[in-house]
Amino acid sequence: MKKTILQIAKYYSPVEGGIETVTKYMAEGLSSFDNYVVCFSQDGITRMDTVNGIEVYRIAPLFRVSHCRNSSASG
Repeated sequence: MKKTILQIAKYYSPVEGGIETVTKYMAEGLSSFDNYVVCFSQDGITRMDTVNGIEVYRIAPLFRVSHCRNSSASG
């Protein structure tokens, strides 16, 4: 029986970013384990996907704490 690894990340592939890339490399590289990933869904829909053999649980966020806008401060 294989041991299991659960990785929790903000997002997962195909979203590109530092943590997303590291999580993908670890999940795909540790093939001697059962790997699962839990992350946020970008489209607000909770679902399960399989990406390159990795089960990815994309969870819809319940609420947003803050929203930042790109604006320059005038002084």
